[in-house]
This record gives sequence, structure tokens and C-alpha cells, in this order.
Amino acid sequence: MIRSVTVAALTIAFVAATVAEVGAMAAEPAPAPTVNLAGDWKYLPYNGGESMAGPDVDDRGWPTMALPSNWYLLGAKTYPARARASAPPAETVDPGELTPPPAETGFDYSGTVWFRRSVSWNGGGVGTRPLLDLDMVDYDAEVFVNGTLVGHHEGYFQAWSVDLSPAWKPGANLIALKVSAPSLVVDLAQEFPVSWPKQQDQVKGIFGYHDTRPGATTARGQERGTGGILRGIALRASTGVDLLAVKVTPTDVSAASARLLIEAVTNNWGSATVDATLSGVIRPKNFSDGAALPVSIAFKATPGRATARAEVTIDHPALWWCWDRGKPNLYQLEAKLTATGGAPLDTRAVTFGVRSIARDDQWVVRLNGQRVYFRGTNYIATQWLSQATRAFYAHDLELMLRANLNAVRVHAHLERPEFYELADELGLLIWQDFPLQWGYTDQPAFQRQAIRQAGDMLERFYDHPSIIVWCMHNESPHAMEWMKKRDPHQNQALDDALLAVARAGDPARIAHRDSGTGDGHSYFGWYEGRIGDIVRTPPAESVVTEYGGQALPVLETLHSMFDGDALSPDSARGREAWRFADFQAKETFAIAHVKRGANLAAFVAASQLYQANLIKFQTEFLRRRKWAGSTGLYQFMFVDDWPSITWSVVDYHRRPKRGYAALRDAMQPVLPSIAYDIHNGAGAIALWVVNDGAQALTNAQLKWTVSSASSGRVLNHGQRTITVAADSATKILDLGALPRVAAGSARLQVSIENERGDVLGRNQLAGENFVIDR
Repeated sequence: MIRSVTVAALTIAFVAATVAEVGAMAAEPAPAPTVNLAGDWKYLPYNGGESMAGPDVDDRGWPTMALPSNWYLLGAKTYPARARASAPPAETVDPGELTPPPAETGFDYSGTVWFRRSVSWNGGGVGTRPLLDLDMVDYDAEVFVNGTLVGHHEGYFQAWSVDLSPAWKPGANLIALKVSAPSLVVDLAQEFPVSWPKQQDQVKGIFGYHDTRPGATTARGQERGTGGILRGIALRASTGVDLLAVKVTPTDVSAASARLLIEAVTNNWGSATVDATLSGVIRPKNFSDGAALPVSIAFKATPGRATARAEVTIDHPALWWCWDRGKPNLYQLEAKLTATGGAPLDTRAVTFGVRSIARDDQWVVRLNGQRVYFRGTNYIATQWLSQATRAFYAHDLELMLRANLNAVRVHAHLERPEFYELADELGLLIWQDFPLQWGYTDQPAFQRQAIRQAGDMLERFYDHPSIIVWCMHNESPHAMEWMKKRDPHQNQALDDALLAVARAGDPARIAHRDSGTGDGHSYFGWYEGRIGDIVRTPPAESVVTEYGGQALPVLETLHSMFDGDALSPDSARGREAWRFADFQAKETFAIAHVKRGANLAAFVAASQLYQANLIKFQTEFLRRRKWAGSTGLYQFMFVDDWPSITWSVVDYHRRPKRGYAALRDAMQPVLPSIAYDIHNGAGAIALWVVNDGAQALTNAQLKWTVSSASSGRVLNHGQRTITVAADSATKILDLGALPRVAAGSARLQVSIENERGDVLGRNQLAGENFVIDR
């Protein structure tokens, strides 16, 4: 049922429409023609003070670059991949079926690049004005037409427009773009941890300074920069009033009904108010059993930005769920802005989901009223976002689904919109970080800039139901003991202000001030202690958003990264090359005690085994604490974002490490978990079942087998009929000491089957996987 309501002094009538009327509205073309300016542009790296914008500049000798592109890639093409539409099977991913992304091409430059192109375009006809639409420009841009400055913007993730009409003329026009991505203002005089980056001045997060960047936290950590025009550039004939956004907020959500708060935002480029009507249709996008819902809103488009709000109640909505709890149902609102008198102004289509999100003080998160346990990972797709097409993301998200993950933390940056569109469709839960990582200047100008960009983040990505958390800073210096050396209150006021922006701008989502405060970053076995220390000292925070350790990529990838004596981390050239590639020697050798072995292949095997054991042991331990000290976990991290050596379980060329299989197995929605005494290799072994499903397992069979590692001969076996409650972690039985398993001469294999005999989960433990706390 659709009801008439009054909101914010506007009376909004929702009336019936025929299917034919709905189809006709959807088929109407956008009133403003566009010209895609993707393609070759002349470019010049130039940090001098002289302007390169005017028609008198001789650019005949300038080289060309295909835009959009990070300039480091010089327009390199992306690679194809496949998407999937449902939860995946649990089989091992074959690295041979994955096509690697392109290698970077190496225009390594930080500073300003000028782009120029002459364009002949008559626009959209009488009454329109020419706009330049730019999408994701890293980082600071000025736009010139025929030598005249017409616009400026700061920030890498926004889509924005510039009115060219003040300098536009009939015939050919020269468009020049001054794009600046300089090095950050940071303190690099000394090594970590004495002098940590505490004075950054750009909202770029991990694209500015991070330990997965080329050069990591060394003095070379800002090489191979991310500057460029990353996603789009086009001319558009605007009617003078643009429909910037249509935001849909679901509230009072239940299976019976939901209220949708609709907020439309316009930008009027002119000086006179325009009376208009926003008409739209809400209808199902990825399901077929819902009615089309028309809407009509009276609108006054005042000069600059203007907003109109409305609401509608839908009975029996199709709810959006994460993939392991239901179907990620999506709706689409197709809206058209029309001036009084019938002149079309602008159109916009927005996809959204109807769902509710809430959390309590213990970080128990409820989706549509049901508790959801996060089985997550941290994600940075690539250092160079121009290569990350929809196919690129589909490839990575397929790997995540096959690894049984239902949640992803986008770590201290924003991805392209294609990523969030896929997450919406596939039913993945997104913990979204604002692009702040470690320390920043507390100058008022930077705080104002960060607050503005936080608002930009909320507006651009508002309608994605997959996003459930806005986190405004990662490891802020006022919260991390190892960064409180100079000012214990660094960025505290900034973070408080950003939290207020998130809460005010999006009260329907979870707003979190800074990661590392209230959520846990646990690195036992890597930065401190041993893998098993997590048992003695469990994280105080119930949701762990970072844990893990590094592992070398496969030999083929290492050979593509290093040559000659650089293949050895012990040679002088190798030490420098591996350190630049983010390899952490101290942690690898002094804390993890990974052995180099007789050759590089042995080193790779030992490194990957250590990471796999860390992930398996700590993931299973935390999951057994479900709702009794643990509400979710995010492994750090999923893929390498450049050819490097990091905490990833899949390398830059998308070749899985051994840790990928360990993560996949430990994150099974129904997990037969093996617990054992880490203080004694022959200690007691117990079997648990973790059930993340919303349904109980009744009359299930838990089966176990102990077999010889050398011959496969069965030494012991058993089974038990069990009932396991929904959404629970339950200890089933003690097997006692199994010395031969601990010694490596035997293997313990466990499975759980439902009443029909379908295998719901498998696990195993052998000597090489035994984590001993010594």
C-alpha cells in the first residue's frame, strides 16, 4: 500500500499509475546530451609557476596520454574477469583460471601535470550551458577554458562538475586541466616508530602513506604516486538545473512495512529560482514480485544547492540481506526533474535496498533485526584505481565469496562506485573507512577540507545498502599509544567533528569515530608474541578489524618482481628491493621465526605455511568465542594492491597463497572447529561446531577420522548425532590427547553433515598445522 504524507511543509501525493505509464517514464532519454572526452590528451609534467592553460602555449611537442588513467599507468588497459550472482561453492580456486591484471608502466612522478585538448562542440541547443563533468581526479584540480580559470576541486573520490560558460565561445575551445598530486607533508626524517607520519595534509588515506604502498613507511614511501584523472571526463549540456542526488533512507523497517525517506538535491547554476516537479517511479530491480510505485514532489530549485524531502510507506517490502542470510533485494528509483510548464531539466536513477542496521555497546550488529557475525577481510583493490573496472572488482569479489566471507572492510580509502554496486548485488556487508590513515595536521583549513569531503563521501555512496558502517579515521594518533609521542590529542577534535558529520548526515547507519578504538587490531604472531598468545590474552574488543601476518607470494610472482641477486633478501640489492616491496624482515625472522630454507622455494613454502597457520588458528579461536567475547573479525588483508609482499592471501596477480585456503576453511558458515591445548603439543583436542546460519542444525552428523599421514590408514574414527542451535558456537565433545597428530605422523579430519547427508563443513589438523605456544 502507498500512503499520502506531509513532510517538511511539503504535501506529497503518491498516486496509482499503469505499467504502461511506468515503462514510458523509464524510456525517456536524458534531456542533456554529453560528449565523452575519454581518449588522448596532451600532457606535460610541470611544477613551475608559469601557467600552461592559455592558447599561446605551444603544446605541439607534448606527448599524449589516454584518459582516464592514473598517470603512473599511462593509460594501461584493465583485464577481464567473471562475476557471480550467488553464494559460491567451497572448492579451491585454481590460480590458472585467473587472468592477471596489467603490470604498472612506470611514469613515477609526484607533482603537477597539465592536460590540454581542443574541443569543438555546439552543446545541447538554446537555453543550455556547457559543463565539464569529472569523476575521481587525484588530487587537486583546476579547470581552464581558453586560458581562463573556471573551476577548482580538491579530493580524489568525488564526481564533480564545472560550468564552462563564463569562458566558452562558439567553435573550438581549449580545455586545460592542472592536476596536482604532490608528496604529502609528513615527517620522514627518522625511522618508525620514533617519527611517525603525523602531519599529512591530503585526504587520501592509504593512497598517501601506508605500509602497503610502494616503499611502505620508509623515506621512499611516496614513490609511484596515484595522481591522475581516474574514472571519467565528459562535456555535458546542462539545462541550468542539475539533479545532483536522490537519497533514499529506509526506516522503521520490518517484514510488514518500511518508511522510505526520500531526499532530492539540486544544483541551480543560475541566479533565479526555478519551480519544478520531481516525478519518479520506485520498482524492483533484481526481483519481479513488487509493484511499481510512482511519486511526485513539488520542488523549488533555488540558486546553488536546494533540497526537497518526502516519505512513502511500503507494505511487505522485499528486504536486502547479506548473501548468507537471504537475498540482497534491490529497488530502483527513476526520477525526472521537470520545470513548471513541462521543460525537462534532468534525470537520475538510483539503486537502493530496504534494510535496517543497528548495533549495541558490545558491537553486536543486527541486520533487519537479526544478529550477524562478521566473517570479513580488509581490502585495497589497487594503488591505481583507473584500472579497477567492474570486471576487475567482480574477479576479487568472486574470490571473497568463495572464501565464505560476508563482510569487507574498505581500508582507509574509497573504491570506485562499481565496487559498491557489486557488493549491493552480491550481498556483502561493507565497513567503509573515510580516507584518513594515521596522523594529520590540525590546521583549521585541513579540518574544514576533511569535513567537506566527509559530506561528499556520504552523499556519493549514500544509497548503497551494502555499506553498514562509516568509520572516520584509521589508527588516529590520539588513540594509538605508539603515536602519542608529541601530542596525545593530535586529531581528536578532527575525529569528533567527522563523527558528528556521519551521525548527522546518515543516522540510519553505524557511525564509528576511529578504528583501533572500540574495535581491535590484534597482531599476535607478527608484531608481538606468538600466534597462540591470543588464547592467553584475547582481544578486549569484541569486533577485531585487523589480524594476520605477511607471506611471500608464489615463486612466479617473485620472479616477476625481482631479478638476479635481488631475488635474495640477504644481498645488498635484495634487501633494498624487498624492503621497498613492503617486506618486513624483523617480523618475519625475529618474531615469526620463518626459516629461509635451502632455496627461495623453501622460503616461500615456510612463509606461506606460517601465515596459513596464523589465520587458521586465530580465526577459529575467535569464531568459537562467538557472542561470548567476539562479534566479528576482519583478516588483514585480502589482495596485494601492487606487486609486493604483504599480509595478503591473494597476490597482485591474483594468485592465491596458501593462506587463502586457510581463510576459506576457517570462515565456513558451518564450521567444525578443532580446539587444542597450545601449551602442549599432545594436549587435549575438542570438537566444536560454529553455526552462523539462521536455522538450527537438527539430527546432524559430526564425523571424525584419524589416519596415518604416510599411508592413509585409518587409526581411529567416530561420529555423533547432534543438534546445534542457530547462530551459535557449541562445544560438542573432547577427543582427548592425540600425540600422533601433534607429532605429524597422523591427520585428524572432521566433517559435519545434515540429515540428507550433505556435507556442510570440513576441517582438518595435522602436525604442520599444529600451533604450539613455546
